[in-house]
Amino acid sequence: MHSYGGISVNRIIGMIFCVMFCGSLAACGGGSGDSSGGGFGGNSNPIPTLSSLNPSTASAGDSAFTLTVTGTNFISSSEVQWNGTTRSTSFVSGTELQAQIGAPDIAAVGSATVTVVNPSPGGGTSGPLTFTIGNYSGNGFAATVVSLTSNDIVWDPVHQVIYASVPSTAGANANSIIELNPATAQTSTSQFAGSEPDVLAISNDGQFLYAGLDGSSTVQRFTLPGLGTDINYSLGSSSILGPYFALDLQVAPGSPHTTAVSRGSFNVSPAADGGIVIFDDATPRPTIAKGFGGGGTALYDSLQWGANATALYAANNEDSSCDFYALTVDSSGVTLANDYPNTWSESGIRIHYDSGTGLLYSDDGHVVNPANGALVGTFQVNQILTSGLMVPDSTLNTAFFLGQAQAQFGTGIFTIESFDLTHFTPINSVFITNVTGIPLRLIRWGKNGLAFNTNGGQVFLIAGNFVGPAAQQVDDSLPSSHVQKTWETPKKYSLPSKKE
Repeated sequence: MHSYGGISVNRIIGMIFCVMFCGSLAACGGGSGDSSGGGFGGNSNPIPTLSSLNPSTASAGDSAFTLTVTGTNFISSSEVQWNGTTRSTSFVSGTELQAQIGAPDIAAVGSATVTVVNPSPGGGTSGPLTFTIGNYSGNGFAATVVSLTSNDIVWDPVHQVIYASVPSTAGANANSIIELNPATAQTSTSQFAGSEPDVLAISNDGQFLYAGLDGSSTVQRFTLPGLGTDINYSLGSSSILGPYFALDLQVAPGSPHTTAVSRGSFNVSPAADGGIVIFDDATPRPTIAKGFGGGGTALYDSLQWGANATALYAANNEDSSCDFYALTVDSSGVTLANDYPNTWSESGIRIHYDSGTGLLYSDDGHVVNPANGALVGTFQVNQILTSGLMVPDSTLNTAFFLGQAQAQFGTGIFTIESFDLTHFTPINSVFITNVTGIPLRLIRWGKNGLAFNTNGGQVFLIAGNFVGPAAQQVDDSLPSSHVQKTWETPKKYSLPSKKE
């Protein structure tokens, strides 16, 4: 095709038609000459984009409401669609539409997909945003409570589901792994796991799920999706204290067949007795980082891999030393490289590695550079340290903490606070009510979701604008007393009955 000055002949012809019939290039769309959607020159409609919904959540059974949709490339004939069906739409501007959402649209717990469609010529459908319908909602969030007894939960970003380990006390689903879809708050696949499934870990390619089986002192691997039963490997035993269990379990980044297991002993304190073993499939590497009862002095309670399969980190959360451990991993196994005492301020904490920042974050609010053990910062205001359960997310530049403020102790009300991940400053907070028992694990799911399970048989699914980028969150009504841990001692591990 011939061109003049980089402009095709067809585009020049389109511009001429614009001037002839519209009077100017601007009247035909600014003279962009974009004919990708059909028509001459710039007279094709643009493809819309979405940036936000207001509100983004509702409680099941709420009344009809007006939904404000913000984005770009809106035109007077744009239509808002709710789960693919057009809703009555009002054009406000090129960046704002309003749509009427009826009560039947939000009658049941779940989620809806919101898109905007521009008609032809050109035009098209925007990318989707999710509207969440929960048991109850608040300022920028909706919460849904699922009745499910679980020891641990983990998010599978590849298959967009949560997996939960269900103990022997859970009735019909005892000793199983259950798949939970957070978008619908419904459970689906249930797979028998073995005796007392507990800690879970997932490979970052979504290929395998690993579960520690406390009752048989083994680790069971499942293939995903579908939870197909795969290999099972033994964790061994102490000559004095008996069989080990998986105190913590992590899959190596980029190496789905490699796991690190911190081995614990039942009915003793400290529990981190058996050290760390690296497994390739079911084969242990010979070099073990010795634990408290194996000739070593370290207590490897919480584990996290670093940026690759050669760096492993651990935290002592059982005694007052509060150590951070940096370990190296090679083909022979795992070796302690550095011990940094007094890194943490509380017992019972977990550590969390974020590959986006390359830093470690702890449940008690500390941020550590794993390369040298140096404290980078803490999440605190007025010297009141935020603590509880936490999860960092560098893609949102946000850290989330779950706990109770002083006035909430002894109640079923918990607070989730968000913090700027870079500046460690508080951003927003929401109250979660009707919590039974003690929260066990807090995780991120999807684009705007959080979830936590409790030892009272609940899984809470939280979603909405609250779980969003730090720069978009502003709230001056933060609690004057920040969330704190409501439990003071680590989980007690007792030898379970053998139920195969």
